[in-house]
Amino acid sequence: MTESGDATMSGREHEVPVALKRRLAFGCAAVALLAAIACGLAVSHLARRARAADEGVQAGRQHLQSGAHDQAIRVLKRTIGIKPDCVEAYVLMGEAHSRNGEHDAAIQAFAKAIEHRPGDAEAYVKRGWCHFQKEDFDAALRDFDRAVAVDPKHPRVYIARGDFFLRRDEAERAMADLGAAIRIDTGCADAYRLRGLLRLRMKQVDLAKKDLAEAIRLNPDGSIGKRARECLQELETGAKGKE
Repeated sequence: MTESGDATMSGREHEVPVALKRRLAFGCAAVALLAAIACGLAVSHLARRARAADEGVQAGRQHLQSGAHDQAIRVLKRTIGIKPDCVEAYVLMGEAHSRNGEHDAAIQAFAKAIEHRPGDAEAYVKRGWCHFQKEDFDAALRDFDRAVAVDPKHPRVYIARGDFFLRRDEAERAMADLGAAIRIDTGCADAYRLRGLLRLRMKQVDLAKKDLAEAIRLNPDGSIGKRARECLQELETGAKGKE
């Protein structure tokens, strides 16, 4: 056989038969299809889990709002079992435990929320109040400070820390935080109410009346306005009694 003939035969020996090519192509397509199905099933499972967690959070919130704290805790525990990283469920469960006076359990729930979402200022604030209820004031202040650090542009963190200082009779620090809240949001009724109470303690009666009146104007039909109105009425009644 010639050299050219040998080369031709050698090339044919390395050619893949057409039937084998088709089988390989079919196998690759089948693998791709199975992978797509598996991916679709995984996505569907995740979507179902997310929906179930959302429904659990909604149900837990409704139980909490209706005062059924134990029921809220049971529902939220099931929700966490479905979605262990559900921050909203941990926060609501912490609030339910807190309302039950179960401050240690509440602190644990808020800690889990913070573990999964370190930038959650609300969880720090709520955990801070639990520490406050336990009279662990240093731990409470650390949490309020962290809330300010992670969300420095939101008035609620300054209101919380200002309220803490107000209750601890630290007037100067309370005034600074409540003033910061008002500078960030001039429509913040609770900041005006708390500053009004602070000014009463500082014997700044006229300024206190202005702050309480502003809280009422901003929240005329809400709980904040109601509390400010009661305080202002007591103030005016006391003034009349001295006449």
